[in-house]
Amino acid sequence: VDKNIFAESVEKVKSAVVKLLEDGVVITEFEALTAAAFMCFKLCECDIVVLEVGLGGRLDATNVIENPLVNVITSLSLDHTAILGNTIEEIAFEKCGTIKENGHTVCSYGQPDCALNVIKETAKDKNNTLVIPAEKNISVLKSDIFGTDFIYKNIVYSVPMAGEHQLKNMTCAIEACEFLKSNFNISDEDIRNGIAKTVLPARVEVLCRKPLVILDGGHNEDGARAFYKAVAPQIEKCERVIVVAGMMADKAVEASLTPLMKKNDVFYAVTPENPRAMKASVLAGIAKKYVSEVHCIDSVKDAVDSALEDTDENSAVLVVGSLYLAGEVRNYLIEKIKNFD
Repeated sequence: VDKNIFAESVEKVKSAVVKLLEDGVVITEFEALTAAAFMCFKLCECDIVVLEVGLGGRLDATNVIENPLVNVITSLSLDHTAILGNTIEEIAFEKCGTIKENGHTVCSYGQPDCALNVIKETAKDKNNTLVIPAEKNISVLKSDIFGTDFIYKNIVYSVPMAGEHQLKNMTCAIEACEFLKSNFNISDEDIRNGIAKTVLPARVEVLCRKPLVILDGGHNEDGARAFYKAVAPQIEKCERVIVVAGMMADKAVEASLTPLMKKNDVFYAVTPENPRAMKASVLAGIAKKYVSEVHCIDSVKDAVDSALEDTDENSAVLVVGSLYLAGEVRNYLIEKIKNFD
């Protein structure tokens, strides 16, 4: 969004927040940013807004939309359990809070049965049309770390993002667009072109090919598993694998990083710039159970420098563990790898 529009939006929200504070109502940072986002959407005269919930759904600040054109529920897993619940069923219940009366819902295939039962029951109670893409309708033509070509319902798509999980996301997007065709002039070619141009920074993002440098912000066990599954065929061809990792202390750190730690040669533990971050020294202690060469460097940029200096064209550098880490280091990484290209 244009910086001036964003500034104008925040100013308007700030005045409202001040008035609410005078009445004893405290607004969280996320609530204020959500309100600012809505103001940006209005000022930019958006035709369609893709609005992702921040946490859960039912009680989320974004869940003020009374009649969404289409509701999408992607893969569910255990995350934010302290707030959303300790079981998949409880988390599914929170996610289903965005399903409104007489609407349309798309749900990704491959959901745990316990989650799917909650979604189906809620859709039925709310009189929703529920669509779940059928995995049997998908044929993968080509798949590697640089993207996937696939056929869905007899149409060929190319998505420039790695990972089997992107097939779940893309088929959800396709089915959501099918609902939108009744409100907007959207063709099959539009959908194909949209998917072909889709980019997602810090999600199995290949920043350099020689050496192979990949950035990923996955921060829970399922995200880490999807990342490793996507990159494993490529990194197993590399002579040396170096991991730079930093995570939030409230995540399942060891479970998330174990698949990588069992496969890499060198591990750099770092401390992302966030109050919730796990200290590099603590993370290094965990890594030493699995990796023979572990370095503890608080500064993310210093760790990246050391990792890149330790590589050649047959090496891989994986920077992983948190979107906070990815946001902190992405531009720096891009500048650094210009020396290789």
